[in-house]
Amino acid sequence: MEKGIRKKLLILLGVIFAIGVQVILTTYSKKDDILCQVFASSNTICKNGRFVMDISVNNKYMTKKDEKGLLAHIGGIAGLSSEEYEYNETDYGGNLKGKNDKVEVLISLRKTDDGDIKILLSIESDNEEYIGTRSRIVSVGSALREFFEKEKMNVLKEYLVLKGEYPGKVSNDFIDKNTKEICDKMEAVVLEQKSGQGIYSVYAYSKKIRESVDVLGEKSNINVVYTYDEENHTTNIYIATPILNEEY
Repeated sequence: MEKGIRKKLLILLGVIFAIGVQVILTTYSKKDDILCQVFASSNTICKNGRFVMDISVNNKYMTKKDEKGLLAHIGGIAGLSSEEYEYNETDYGGNLKGKNDKVEVLISLRKTDDGDIKILLSIESDNEEYIGTRSRIVSVGSALREFFEKEKMNVLKEYLVLKGEYPGKVSNDFIDKNTKEICDKMEAVVLEQKSGQGIYSVYAYSKKIRESVDVLGEKSNINVVYTYDEENHTTNIYIATPILNEEY
């Protein structure tokens, strides 16, 4: 009886996640809200959301005060108040880091040898309200993109990853079926599948996503990874674009 209920629950969660992915990728090619749409669309089972932006600032004349003010403004858009972050000045720029009960933000600014400025922005949240409330996430993503565009800053790279959970240890059949549904809804072509040591990873390519990396000489921009957490008895699923670059 319990086995049957658990099986139905896994199927339901798989369907919910796949539907969320469909909404994600339908909007992912749009200029605005690329990252925030992911969290908002998958809030049903999404446990953690993280995105990184790499930004170029073509301004050789920023003062130290300007640099601090810029990072503080970005942190404010992400959801930090002035009391919730600390700023450390360095010889080549500065770092801002802070967190509250909803979001953790890390921003690094560094001047290049030619005087241009590079900014690395990382925002992470496991707060249900922050990653599950569509209006909040959309407003953060839209405000960031609007600000960078207004200030003539170029977003060089974007990286995002969603983490979801399924109860217990799922079967290989479930993984195959779930992954196929995800890729089908993304209209993605599977390039490579790897498994071993409790990890199952799939690389695929979809025209719905702009950026890509090279995998085996082909373009890849979707990485679906499953791992089993023995301590919590859960199966973690990661969906990353263009590729999962962090430990799991």
